[in-house]
Amino acid sequence: MTSFISPEDVSLSNLAQGAAIERFDIELKNVLKNVLDVNTDPKKKRKIKLTVTVSPSRDRDHADVEILCESTLAALESFSVPIYIGKDVHGNPIARQSHFKQTTFADLPQNQNKIDNVTTIERKAQ
Repeated sequence: MTSFISPEDVSLSNLAQGAAIERFDIELKNVLKNVLDVNTDPKKKRKIKLTVTVSPSRDRDHADVEILCESTLAALESFSVPIYIGKDVHGNPIARQSHFKQTTFADLPQNQNKIDNVTTIERKAQ
């Protein structure tokens, strides 16, 4: 094994010029965004995992270091919405969020949208 004097021993703070800490900071921001997301369960725990894998060479005088930083976030909470299922005029299945027999304002003829007892007031330009 080779012995030499290094100006700075390897640590998490200087490994790959601080890339491990930088990756951790990125994942921390992702976790914080997830915590603030109202569509996630506030009771679910989030995790950040920093994995450092050291693969020594055969003669053990050097090693490759692989750094992986990943987060486990809370999934978006599910929600439900009712849909109405039926068939179109050709017998093909269709689904809508409003009932097929329910009339919407868009379905009404234009003259039925007007109300007789309302007067429109126009503003004059000054």
